[in-house]
Amino acid sequence: METTAHCNLHAKYHYDVALTDKKHELVCDFNAIFGTPKNDTPFTAFEEVEYVYLREPIFSNDIKELLRNNNSPTKTTNCAENKTMRFECPTDCDSGSNCDNKQLSFMRALGAAKNNRLARRLERKPTKSLKGDGLFALKTYAIGECISEYTGKAFLLKKGEVLPDSNYIMHLKENVYLDAKEYGNLSRFVNHSCDPNATIEKIEDVSL
Repeated sequence: METTAHCNLHAKYHYDVALTDKKHELVCDFNAIFGTPKNDTPFTAFEEVEYVYLREPIFSNDIKELLRNNNSPTKTTNCAENKTMRFECPTDCDSGSNCDNKQLSFMRALGAAKNNRLARRLERKPTKSLKGDGLFALKTYAIGECISEYTGKAFLLKKGEVLPDSNYIMHLKENVYLDAKEYGNLSRFVNHSCDPNATIEKIEDVSL
């Protein structure tokens, strides 16, 4: 069994998905079987993986239920109403295939970046200000056009707890956060700017 850092992180991703979705009964202890990346020595052919690509955020069933309860308006097929409430339209909305309010669906269908590039859209590369890597546009985006969905593993911050040590945390709503430290996509390389050319918008995913 390959137990390099590459395989450890990949296996941990599937373990975490199974753990949060609760679709399967887990009968193993991940740490007991795989150890930690520092203890993985039998194989050295792979470089350590920086992060595992996510097509969409990972939500536990508890967090899904919390987010559903906080979506006070009920699911609707009316595209105009959904836009007003910042809801992603469901697949059976009134406009069907002509709907322009399926931004999350569109982003998730683009797939993973290759060589730190999402063809004709985004590229990760070092910043001129020596602030590490940043995310750069490969096209001109129209005002209001969605650039990328921020993905990561969702977690709840309980009362009295402090945020974990991560540079990739995005506040979702109330006490729900997304952490892209281990799982995410190119959007984890978006940098802060005192003169920004893009903004963050929260879109409710009614498919949860």
